[in-house]
Amino acid sequence: MRNVVGLRRRASFYETIIRQRSDAVLVADKDKRITICSSGAQSLFGCAASKVEGKNLFGFLSVFDDAVFWETAEKRLFSGEEKISERRVFLREGGGTVPLLFSLEVVCDEDCFQGAIFVGKDVSHEVALEAENRRIIAKLERENRTDPVTRIPNRRAFDERVNDEVERAKRFHRSLTLLFVDVDDFKAKVNTPHGHTVGDRVLQAVASVFGSNIRDTDLLARYAGDEFAVILPETDKAGAMKLAEKIRAAAEGAPIVLRDSGQRLVVTVSIGVASFIQGGTVEGLVRKASRAALQAKAHGRNQVWDAERRPGHGTFMI
Repeated sequence: MRNVVGLRRRASFYETIIRQRSDAVLVADKDKRITICSSGAQSLFGCAASKVEGKNLFGFLSVFDDAVFWETAEKRLFSGEEKISERRVFLREGGGTVPLLFSLEVVCDEDCFQGAIFVGKDVSHEVALEAENRRIIAKLERENRTDPVTRIPNRRAFDERVNDEVERAKRFHRSLTLLFVDVDDFKAKVNTPHGHTVGDRVLQAVASVFGSNIRDTDLLARYAGDEFAVILPETDKAGAMKLAEKIRAAAEGAPIVLRDSGQRLVVTVSIGVASFIQGGTVEGLVRKASRAALQAKAHGRNQVWDAERRPGHGTFMI
């Protein structure tokens, strides 16, 4: 008799502990009816214990989540799976949602089902931290691919994209052209006489001019110093030459006015144009475009130079 009383007292003690839990705890009997609903569960689901206890565990949970999921979960548990642990978003009573990390476990005695225990924890804070971490990581990744002066993609972003585009051009036999743009006499006419602050403003201005003349599918990047590169997917040589001339003329036709002195700086650019040829490489394409830009500078600056020009047209074989 004493043993029975002791067991009842112990059971009552454990039931009290469960009912006081701040986590959402639901205990179901062998008929899957909820017998204990913790204070945390009442708070989470917005229901008093008297409104919860006696209901089918899986039917009750289906009210706050996808019914198909809990129907499947019930089948999984009664097909030999002892425990299910997941994170899901539950509806709140009266509106709103809450992310919940839960475990649902069957209780058996000598392989006979005796009940089930659902334990859920509100992980809103953890989810918010994860979202903030993802935002910070995404920001850092953007910063790692962004030039701090011009706020356009940097060399790293260019290298990643040009490799991707060359692979795509190879695989699908698509057109791909690259422009290399050098600002003419940047050091002699801008940085040395006016200083690096003005030089940064000039780079920002020309980057804006370049960006306003290309498509969303193109990529403008600051390659190094006063060098820019433009990746033109789905663009053949003829189309790229026309665009390059448009960019050259736009740069020349947009004088930059210095804030302090009111002086107008006319900035010109030399542009090299190279198209990807099947069987070629990323390095070869970049080298051809870069050398073409150097040829444009060597032959008078403020012009567009085709990497495929041959001797007899006033250039060298490259």
